[in-house]
Amino acid sequence: MKNTIVYIDGYNLYYGLRRFASGENPIKCKWLDIHKLCSLLLPSHNIIRIKYFTSRTSDTPDDPHQADRQNLYLSALKADNTIEIYYGKFLPRYRVGYEVIEVSDHQAKISGPTRIKTWEEKGSDVNLALHVLKDAYDHECNFPVIITNDSDQVNTLRLVRSSPLSLPAGVINPQPWHGSGSELRSLSTFYKELRKNVLLRSQFPDKINTDIGWIHRPEGW
Repeated sequence: MKNTIVYIDGYNLYYGLRRFASGENPIKCKWLDIHKLCSLLLPSHNIIRIKYFTSRTSDTPDDPHQADRQNLYLSALKADNTIEIYYGKFLPRYRVGYEVIEVSDHQAKISGPTRIKTWEEKGSDVNLALHVLKDAYDHECNFPVIITNDSDQVNTLRLVRSSPLSLPAGVINPQPWHGSGSELRSLSTFYKELRKNVLLRSQFPDKINTDIGWIHRPEGW
Protein backbone atom coordinates (compact mmCIF):
# COMPACT_ATOMS: atom_id res chain seq x y z
CA MET A 1 0.00 0.00 0.00
CA LYS A 2 1.23 3.52 -0.82
CA ASN A 3 1.10 5.13 2.60
CA THR A 4 1.73 8.75 1.77
CA ILE A 5 2.50 11.99 3.54
CA VAL A 6 2.16 15.04 1.27
CA TYR A 7 4.55 17.92 1.92
CA ILE A 8 3.42 21.29 0.53
CA ASP A 9 5.66 24.27 -0.09
CA GLY A 10 2.92 26.78 0.76
CA TYR A 11 4.28 29.90 -0.92
CA ASN A 12 5.44 27.99 -3.98
CA LEU A 13 1.89 26.69 -4.34
CA TYR A 14 0.39 30.13 -3.63
CA TYR A 15 2.39 31.84 -6.36
CA GLY A 16 1.20 29.15 -8.73
CA LEU A 17 -2.41 29.81 -7.73
CA ARG A 18 -1.89 33.56 -8.23
CA ARG A 19 -0.76 32.90 -11.79
CA PHE A 20 -3.76 30.69 -12.49
CA ALA A 21 -6.01 33.39 -10.96
CA SER A 22 -4.60 36.29 -12.98
CA GLY A 23 -3.08 34.89 -16.17
CA GLU A 24 -4.67 34.02 -19.47
CA ASN A 25 -8.21 32.67 -18.90
CA PRO A 26 -8.04 33.31 -15.12
CA ILE A 27 -9.93 31.16 -12.64
CA LYS A 28 -10.93 31.60 -8.99
CA CYS A 29 -8.75 29.00 -7.29
CA LYS A 30 -7.11 30.41 -4.13
CA TRP A 31 -9.74 28.98 -1.76
CA LEU A 32 -8.08 25.64 -2.24
CA ASP A 33 -9.06 22.50 -0.35
CA ILE A 34 -5.63 20.87 -0.39
CA HIS A 35 -6.91 17.57 1.01
CA LYS A 36 -9.35 17.27 -1.87
CA LEU A 37 -6.62 18.33 -4.29
CA CYS A 38 -4.30 15.60 -3.01
CA SER A 39 -7.07 12.99 -3.14
CA LEU A 40 -7.80 13.83 -6.78
CA LEU A 41 -4.13 13.82 -7.76
CA LEU A 42 -3.23 10.70 -5.79
CA PRO A 43 -6.22 8.35 -6.09
CA SER A 44 -4.18 5.18 -5.47
CA HIS A 45 -2.46 6.54 -2.34
CA ASN A 46 -3.47 6.22 1.29
CA ILE A 47 -2.92 9.81 2.44
CA ILE A 48 -1.91 9.64 6.10
CA ARG A 49 -1.14 13.33 6.64
CA ILE A 50 -0.63 16.55 4.76
CA LYS A 51 2.10 18.90 5.99
CA TYR A 52 1.76 22.50 4.88
CA PHE A 53 4.78 24.80 5.22
CA THR A 54 4.25 28.56 5.16
CA SER A 55 4.98 31.81 7.00
CA ARG A 56 2.69 34.40 8.53
CA THR A 57 2.29 37.42 6.29
CA SER A 58 1.57 41.02 7.32
CA ASP A 59 -0.63 43.76 5.96
CA THR A 60 0.95 46.28 3.61
CA PRO A 61 -0.15 49.76 2.45
CA ASP A 62 -1.00 48.24 -0.94
CA ASP A 63 -2.88 45.32 0.61
CA PRO A 64 -4.23 46.18 4.09
CA HIS A 65 -6.22 42.90 4.39
CA GLN A 66 -3.52 40.47 3.34
CA ALA A 67 -3.03 38.97 6.81
CA ASP A 68 -6.80 38.63 7.35
CA ARG A 69 -7.18 36.59 4.17
CA GLN A 70 -4.30 34.32 5.14
CA ASN A 71 -5.75 33.82 8.64
CA LEU A 72 -9.08 32.81 7.13
CA TYR A 73 -7.41 30.34 4.82
CA LEU A 74 -5.29 28.81 7.59
CA SER A 75 -8.44 28.44 9.70
CA ALA A 76 -10.08 26.60 6.80
CA LEU A 77 -7.10 24.25 6.54
CA LYS A 78 -7.05 23.61 10.30
CA ALA A 79 -10.65 22.37 10.15
CA ASP A 80 -9.20 19.22 8.53
CA ASN A 81 -7.43 17.13 11.19
CA THR A 82 -5.18 15.43 8.63
CA ILE A 83 -3.47 18.77 7.86
CA GLU A 84 -0.54 20.02 9.94
CA ILE A 85 0.81 23.56 9.49
CA TYR A 86 4.43 24.50 10.09
CA TYR A 87 5.72 28.07 10.07
CA GLY A 88 8.86 29.73 8.83
CA LYS A 89 9.20 33.51 8.92
CA PHE A 90 9.76 36.57 6.78
CA LEU A 91 13.10 38.34 7.15
CA PRO A 92 14.05 41.77 5.78
CA ARG A 93 16.43 41.88 2.84
CA TYR A 94 18.07 45.03 1.52
CA ARG A 95 19.03 45.61 -2.10
CA VAL A 96 20.49 48.51 -4.01
CA GLY A 97 18.09 49.76 -6.66
CA TYR A 98 16.32 52.75 -8.17
CA GLU A 99 12.94 54.24 -7.42
CA VAL A 100 10.63 56.04 -9.84
CA ILE A 101 9.75 59.34 -8.13
CA GLU A 102 7.92 61.13 -10.94
CA VAL A 103 6.41 60.31 -14.32
CA SER A 104 5.48 63.03 -16.83
CA ASP A 105 5.29 63.32 -20.60
CA HIS A 106 5.95 59.59 -20.92
CA GLN A 107 9.27 59.99 -19.14
CA ALA A 108 10.21 58.71 -15.71
CA LYS A 109 12.33 60.57 -13.23
CA ILE A 110 14.38 58.02 -11.33
CA SER A 111 16.21 58.46 -8.04
CA GLY A 112 19.87 57.65 -7.67
CA PRO A 113 20.95 54.32 -6.18
CA THR A 114 19.07 53.69 -2.95
CA ARG A 115 18.74 50.96 -0.37
CA ILE A 116 15.43 49.17 -0.90
CA LYS A 117 13.89 46.96 1.77
CA THR A 118 12.16 43.77 0.67
CA TRP A 119 10.98 40.70 2.55
CA GLU A 120 12.09 37.14 1.99
CA GLU A 121 10.33 34.04 3.25
CA LYS A 122 12.78 31.81 5.11
CA GLY A 123 12.65 28.47 6.83
CA SER A 124 9.85 26.69 5.00
CA ASP A 125 12.11 24.94 2.50
CA VAL A 126 14.43 23.69 5.26
CA ASN A 127 11.50 22.65 7.45
CA LEU A 128 9.97 20.73 4.57
CA ALA A 129 13.22 18.91 3.75
CA LEU A 130 13.80 17.95 7.39
CA HIS A 131 10.27 16.60 7.79
CA VAL A 132 10.52 14.51 4.62
CA LEU A 133 13.78 12.94 5.76
CA LYS A 134 12.77 12.45 9.41
CA ASP A 135 9.46 10.83 8.43
CA ALA A 136 11.25 8.57 5.98
CA TYR A 137 13.83 7.43 8.55
CA ASP A 138 11.10 6.95 11.16
CA HIS A 139 9.05 4.84 8.68
CA GLU A 140 6.08 7.20 9.01
CA CYS A 141 5.28 6.66 5.33
CA ASN A 142 6.61 4.65 2.42
CA PHE A 143 5.79 7.04 -0.45
CA PRO A 144 6.37 10.76 0.24
CA VAL A 145 4.98 13.29 -2.22
CA ILE A 146 6.20 16.90 -2.42
CA ILE A 147 4.21 19.77 -3.95
CA THR A 148 6.81 22.25 -5.17
CA ASN A 149 8.92 23.23 -8.15
CA ASP A 150 11.73 24.57 -5.95
CA SER A 151 15.08 23.10 -6.98
CA ASP A 152 16.17 23.42 -3.32
CA GLN A 153 14.33 20.12 -2.78
CA VAL A 154 16.46 18.21 -5.32
CA ASN A 155 18.82 16.93 -2.63
CA THR A 156 15.86 15.99 -0.43
CA LEU A 157 14.58 13.77 -3.21
CA ARG A 158 18.03 12.39 -3.93
CA LEU A 159 18.48 11.31 -0.29
CA VAL A 160 15.02 9.77 -0.07
CA ARG A 161 15.50 7.79 -3.29
CA SER A 162 19.02 6.54 -2.48
CA SER A 163 20.22 3.89 -0.04
CA PRO A 164 19.56 3.21 2.80
CA LEU A 165 16.04 4.68 2.42
CA SER A 166 15.47 3.80 -1.25
CA LEU A 167 11.87 5.02 -1.19
CA PRO A 168 9.70 5.95 -4.14
CA ALA A 169 8.76 9.63 -4.11
CA GLY A 170 6.46 11.84 -6.15
CA VAL A 171 6.54 15.50 -7.17
CA ILE A 172 3.60 17.73 -8.08
CA ASN A 173 4.66 20.97 -9.76
CA PRO A 174 2.30 23.89 -8.93
CA GLN A 175 3.99 26.18 -11.50
CA PRO A 176 4.19 24.08 -14.68
CA TRP A 177 5.14 27.08 -16.88
CA HIS A 178 8.55 27.24 -15.14
CA GLY A 179 11.30 24.94 -16.33
CA SER A 180 12.82 24.60 -12.86
CA GLY A 181 11.09 21.26 -12.26
CA SER A 182 13.23 19.28 -14.70
CA GLU A 183 15.72 17.97 -12.14
CA LEU A 184 12.93 17.21 -9.68
CA ARG A 185 11.22 15.28 -12.47
CA SER A 186 14.34 13.24 -13.19
CA LEU A 187 14.66 12.13 -9.56
CA SER A 188 11.00 11.40 -8.83
CA THR A 189 9.10 8.15 -9.21
CA PHE A 190 6.26 10.10 -10.75
CA TYR A 191 5.86 13.75 -11.69
CA LYS A 192 2.62 15.66 -12.21
CA GLU A 193 1.78 19.25 -13.06
CA LEU A 194 -1.06 21.24 -11.55
CA ARG A 195 -3.84 22.03 -14.03
CA LYS A 196 -6.89 24.26 -14.03
CA ASN A 197 -9.45 21.46 -14.12
CA VAL A 198 -8.25 19.84 -10.89
CA LEU A 199 -7.98 23.23 -9.16
CA LEU A 200 -11.58 24.05 -10.02
CA ARG A 201 -12.68 20.69 -8.60
CA SER A 202 -10.71 21.24 -5.38
CA GLN A 203 -12.24 24.42 -3.97
CA PHE A 204 -13.66 24.73 -0.48
CA PRO A 205 -17.35 25.64 -0.20
CA ASP A 206 -17.87 29.40 -0.06
CA LYS A 207 -18.86 29.03 3.61
CA ILE A 208 -17.04 26.72 6.06
CA ASN A 209 -17.76 25.88 9.70
CA THR A 210 -14.50 25.98 11.72
CA ASP A 211 -13.32 26.20 15.33
CA ILE A 212 -13.64 29.99 15.12
CA GLY A 213 -17.14 29.81 13.64
CA TRP A 214 -18.35 30.17 10.08
CA ILE A 215 -15.86 31.70 7.67
CA HIS A 216 -16.44 32.88 4.12
CA ARG A 217 -14.36 32.74 0.98
CA PRO A 218 -12.47 36.06 0.62
CA GLU A 219 -13.60 38.25 -2.22
CA GLY A 220 -11.69 37.46 -5.41
CA TRP A 221 -10.49 34.09 -4.16
